Amino acid sequence: MSLAVIQAVARRFCVTPIGMIGRERRAILVDARSIATYIMREHYGMSYPAIGKRLGGRDHTTIINQYERAKRMIAENPALAAYVAGHLAAPRLAPATMVWRAPAPAAPKKPRPYPPQMLATLFPAPASKPVPAPKKPRNIDDTEDGKRAQDRMADASNAMLARLAEARAA
Repeated sequence: MSLAVIQAVARRFCVTPIGMIGRERRAILVDARSIATYIMREHYGMSYPAIGKRLGGRDHTTIINQYERAKRMIAENPALAAYVAGHLAAPRLAPATMVWRAPAPAAPKKPRPYPPQMLATLFPAPASKPVPAPKKPRNIDDTEDGKRAQDRMADASNAMLARLAEARAA
């Protein structure tokens, strides 16, 4: 009986029965739970703890607040009042024998293989022989740049000595 109410109210509010039973507190779900609480209390005479148990294990004080909220909603909204009145005028439903279950989760998809080009960039083939690292010179003078620098310094010092000699001669 409570399952049928939950399903009917879920259809009316365009939510899932699992959403109504769950812990989420979106406004549409709270409104749907409140109306379901009101119908279960008024139509079936269920106790607050029994309603709370069927709506996801909620406390009876939460159900009392939802019942009062539903009363206010029905008083303010004539269309909702007509829906609830139509539901209450319907003959009592037999207790639900079928339990609504969420569909089984889909099987996980197999990962697609990477294209060969991508594999080649991600995992390059090892070289046949490792290339040895160049030997580091012990002294900068042993490198080509060091030899050029020495030549420039020698040229500069020779030019300076030549100018100094000219200045002394003059």
